[in-house]
Amino acid sequence: MHVAFVLVENDGQLELGRQAERRFGARVRNFRQARGLTQEALAQWMTSAGYPMHQTTLAKIESGGRPTPVGEVAALAALFGVPVGEFFDTSDDVRDDMERVRLANLASQQQVELLFLDARRDELLKEIATTETERAELERKAQVRESAADEHEGE
Repeated sequence: MHVAFVLVENDGQLELGRQAERRFGARVRNFRQARGLTQEALAQWMTSAGYPMHQTTLAKIESGGRPTPVGEVAALAALFGVPVGEFFDTSDDVRDDMERVRLANLASQQQVELLFLDARRDELLKEIATTETERAELERKAQVRESAADEHEGE
């Protein structure tokens, strides 16, 4: 059986990730500014907490241009004295975005499954045609034998 595999790219999921990074960065910026810290001061704070960071790195995080490892998120939460969850938006918009991505992924999976089923259907149709051809050939041979037997009895 031959199965065609299709790579399904999901730009919605990629964009959702970018939006999450931008929202996270905005939260970091808000917490930093609320505490009167500069990017340089927070970068030094992170470095002293065991996460070496420059001001430019922090600028990238705040703009959503750099993914943030979980360890850094936990350190930022500890440094700001907030739960890790405070960095993440759970608004209806985000839930709607996540549901949209989930449904897009489901549709992609169903498309791949449909391709598989189409390929299997084609295989089965070929098998049916082969079986019908073999059956017709056997029927023809049986008729030839029957005709030969009738002719032999008539002699």
